[in-house]
Amino acid sequence: MVASVVTTTEAAPVAPFNTDRRLAGGNAACGGQRVRKSWRNMSTQERDLYVEAVGIAMKNGIINDLAAIHLEDMGEAQAHHSCAFFTWHRRMLLAFESYLRDIDSKFACVTLPYYDVHTAYVDAANGRCSNMFECSEIFQGIGGAPQ
Repeated sequence: MVASVVTTTEAAPVAPFNTDRRLAGGNAACGGQRVRKSWRNMSTQERDLYVEAVGIAMKNGIINDLAAIHLEDMGEAQAHHSCAFFTWHRRMLLAFESYLRDIDSKFACVTLPYYDVHTAYVDAANGRCSNMFECSEIFQGIGGAPQ
């Protein structure tokens, strides 16, 4: 039996958070696609801007709102007990990043850093630091490692 494959060149519409977005994932200020970097590869200016935006998001309560969505019964079931694990979390991160970008025009190009666990592991394994948390610059940058 031969399965038929349906293809299309039309992109699904993207609902923007504000009206000046021109490209899915981008905006008028930053141009094309969002490019996420590891914390280690972000400039000091990018790090400071990210930390400032997250500080505002914490004061505004959006962090608590997103945590509540994540922990709500249906959200938690979809997020952790289904085949949608990766897509659910990707969408949540995209929503958070978009919120940060919409706080103020100076945050228009902010992207969420990712945790480069592999480099931290290699650094720890090679004795450059005593443990994964010490080797992970992101933990010091956003408030320290767990005790």
